[in-house]
Amino acid sequence: MEAGYRLGDRLLYLRSPFQRGEDVFDLQRQLGSLGFHEGRVDGILGPETSAAIRLFQQNMGLNSDGICGPDTVELLSQIKPGDSHSMGMLLERERLRAGPSSLSEARLAICGVLWTSALNAVARTLRRKGATVALLCEKDGSQLAKEANSFQANACLSLHLNEDAYSELAYFSTAGFESEGGKQLAEILQSVLKKVLGGQEIEVVGMRNPLLRESKMPAVECRLGPRSKIVELQGLLARGITSGFSEWMKSP
Repeated sequence: MEAGYRLGDRLLYLRSPFQRGEDVFDLQRQLGSLGFHEGRVDGILGPETSAAIRLFQQNMGLNSDGICGPDTVELLSQIKPGDSHSMGMLLERERLRAGPSSLSEARLAICGVLWTSALNAVARTLRRKGATVALLCEKDGSQLAKEANSFQANACLSLHLNEDAYSELAYFSTAGFESEGGKQLAEILQSVLKKVLGGQEIEVVGMRNPLLRESKMPAVECRLGPRSKIVELQGLLARGITSGFSEWMKSP
């Protein structure tokens, strides 16, 4: 139901549970392009977005109550953004530049909806290379993101096995925001895993599912198939993913 809202259809403000929806996406995107919102454009109105609303209102001479109503929406529509990229994208670049440059310094979250031997193989191989790894298993993407955030991971990989031969790598992307770190990691893994799977096509796509949207670090959701082939190649798969992470850490 919240997905159908457009900016101006309802009052937007900080409450519990947090408001979510397309209108929140639009609000964050516009505030980010003006330099007021420094967080991710994730469609969730949390404390960062509430603070951005107040700051915008204060700078525009409005009542700084943190409630995005008709007056705030009207002013937003009248101001031309100074940059097509959101502040969140710029900050992600800076965080990646300041982050670790090798696996031995990295904290990585490896996730799955089910415990699998392939998932364990990936985590084990990364640990052998010196990475600090949290192996997470939850059916709910939001909970996985919460645990990865709590672990303060530098990157997150979610691995799923398909029954058919379709494979894809997804990173977080929505109108006005794209996780550049997530996209680059997905493209590096695409090249590596294509060799592991004997040239099988692997699509890289931008998505905004809960895990990708709510994780604070670059995240990739990896769906590989067919399951029987992946299980046979899980050793090569683990080494391929590890080498992909190692390459990405050098220049995320």
